[in-house]
This record gives sequence, structure tokens and C-alpha cells, in this order.
Amino acid sequence: MFKVTCEIVYHIIIEFQSA
Repeated sequence: MFKVTCEIVYHIIIEFQSA
């Protein structure tokens, strides 16, 4: 579960930086 959460947060950060 923790690994999945980290992947989601990581993806959100990438999306935010790309915006």
C-alpha cells in the first residue's frame, strides 16, 4: 500500500512540474 501511495504522489509531482 505504501509503495502504491509513493508512486501516486510521485506521478502527481511530475504532472505538477510539467504543467
